[in-house]
Amino acid sequence: MFGEEFVDFMREVSQAEDSDFEFRSDKAREADRAALLEDHPEGEDLWFFGYGSLIWNPAVLIEETRAATLEGYHRSFCLSLVIGRGTPQMPGYMLALEEGGTCRGVIHRIQSEKIDSETCILWRREMLGTGYRSIWTQVETPQGAQRALAFIVNQDSPRYVGQPDDATLIAGIARAQGPMGKNADYVFNLCEHLAAHDMPDTQLETLAAKVREYMDKMA
Repeated sequence: MFGEEFVDFMREVSQAEDSDFEFRSDKAREADRAALLEDHPEGEDLWFFGYGSLIWNPAVLIEETRAATLEGYHRSFCLSLVIGRGTPQMPGYMLALEEGGTCRGVIHRIQSEKIDSETCILWRREMLGTGYRSIWTQVETPQGAQRALAFIVNQDSPRYVGQPDDATLIAGIARAQGPMGKNADYVFNLCEHLAAHDMPDTQLETLAAKVREYMDKMA
């Protein structure tokens, strides 16, 4: 799915829906990937942290998944969503990691010999726009501490909106939808998968309940 055709398709869709959408060039995206991987020991497997849809849909070949806790960051619906599950006319909100607090999620392991091909896919998945930055982090797992790649918010992106008030966030998620479906379904799916991994997020579940209530009233 995440081949060059996908990149071209997403570029066309984003520009058609929002001419101001900031789309990373192939050169910039690959430069970011190369810079991060320079700091990865040759011959070692690579772990990456999932806190949203990467939990259940990493889109790359993985060998192992572990529960993980990332200190110093928390989930935040701080990115405006104008393509995929939203539109410029009815934007939704996308998750990112912001500084402060704690985030429970998972880490996935990529075999060392597959790092180049699989991270190429991972960067196409996460880094087409300017909403995220790639960094190395340290997470805690039941098996001990582990270094892992993570994608955190890029506050310099035009998509960064900070923390919307509750009413704005609930209405935005409840009403937004696009070619990839409803913004609300993303929230509901995340709640389900976190619960399946025995790491429920009470704040996220409260948000999901309020979004459902808003959608029921709209219906």
